[in-house]
Amino acid sequence: MRSFGCTAIAYVLLFIVASCIFLSFHPEYYTFTDFYNQKRVLALIIIVITLLVALLLNPVGVFEQFTLRWGFANLGLYVFFAIGLTSLVLSDRPINALHEWLSFLFLWFFVVSLVVLFERYKLLCRYAIIFLCLCSGLYLAKFLMVLFLSLLNGYPVDQKVLVSGVVNENFIAQPLAMLAPFFAVWAIAGKVRFAWVLGGFFFISLFFMMIIYNRSVVLTLSIVFVAWALYAKNQKSSSLLALYFLCFGLSLLFFWLIAYFFGMVGVDAQIKNMLNDSARELLWREALLAGVKNPLLGVGPYGYTFITPIDGTAHPHNFYLQLIAEWGLVATFALGVTAISLFFVVIKAVRLSGAPSLFLGAFLGLCEGVLHAGLSGVLVMPLSQIVFCILVAVLINYCRWLSSEGKVAASIADSRRDQYINTGFSVAVLSCLGLYIFVSYGLSLWVSDNCITNIGPRYWVDGGVVSCHSYP
Repeated sequence: MRSFGCTAIAYVLLFIVASCIFLSFHPEYYTFTDFYNQKRVLALIIIVITLLVALLLNPVGVFEQFTLRWGFANLGLYVFFAIGLTSLVLSDRPINALHEWLSFLFLWFFVVSLVVLFERYKLLCRYAIIFLCLCSGLYLAKFLMVLFLSLLNGYPVDQKVLVSGVVNENFIAQPLAMLAPFFAVWAIAGKVRFAWVLGGFFFISLFFMMIIYNRSVVLTLSIVFVAWALYAKNQKSSSLLALYFLCFGLSLLFFWLIAYFFGMVGVDAQIKNMLNDSARELLWREALLAGVKNPLLGVGPYGYTFITPIDGTAHPHNFYLQLIAEWGLVATFALGVTAISLFFVVIKAVRLSGAPSLFLGAFLGLCEGVLHAGLSGVLVMPLSQIVFCILVAVLINYCRWLSSEGKVAASIADSRRDQYINTGFSVAVLSCLGLYIFVSYGLSLWVSDNCITNIGPRYWVDGGVVSCHSYP
């Protein structure tokens, strides 16, 4: 009876998570007034509920994932968080640093919780991906409808109108780019019904990126499909590459036709923008210099926000240089050890001839996110973080399923000692959660009339931060 009650509660909570993900894709369906904050609130709800469900259903599984199951890959994470904890203690702004450190910690909690849930409920993994694709498919259908109405009435195509409620096109382009490979992989799978519809959605994804001038997404997708075709050298990878170039060519043709016959708002400015680095070189150089000057501890989690060379940019638009600047070279290397360890395990598993399309799509989508993180702030956007973490969990789950060790205990341990350990672990996690929410709320109230307000918030910091650094 207790197991049935916990499972029922868990499904109710997971339904709330699904609702929050849907709202993150379609913000016009709810009434929060602050766009930045509402995205972060929904993302935090998703992570918190997923963590609570995992602890509710299987505290043993969650505890084992943190202690025993990931082996050498876990060691890099422990070093990474230990250095960050030391850095925040020594930081000039420890509260901001603590909030950032906890943000990374809960992204890790989120991945671990998903791995546990996917292992216990095998179909949940597939349903999660299908649901994400349905949300993105609905968004693309909405984009087509707005575009069609604009063309029907003879209006120029307006980029800001076409993103429909998202405000900043990057907030939707980045997660869509990580999900687009699923459409391509399923489109070439012979046994999938309505494969042509999925191929159409892949074309619409590329067309959408081109219409809103998101050049970095088109570039990273190109690199991923070409690199996979050269590496895998099989029929499936060749078909994917052919589908990509077909859809890319069609989207380019449609883009040119619309621009020629109807016109596009701001297209001249965007073309000029494609020929420069959008100040990325300056942001990246300052981040790298900060890391080189502080190789052991960096400038502290969140510290780049206060040394940015351009007001209004809270991060250097490069996740790796952000880590180097804020966490230092040692912590970045430690996290890299974890990432590379998992990468070799994943790519070996995905290359198997019998690897399901679901996991190939997750691999290609994650590769796109990893590449894009070096060009933009993809892992700073809440929805992008959620999609990225889900893809990581899907791949880890598949690799563990292939191994003989990929089993998680289905019930709470019988011994009293284990019960005490698991209870203590759950209490510690929930205490961190309480601290995180408290710090988030405190930062949301923090203002200063004597400083420059940085308008680019990161993670779940409410409304941006206050930078006291002045520039010539």
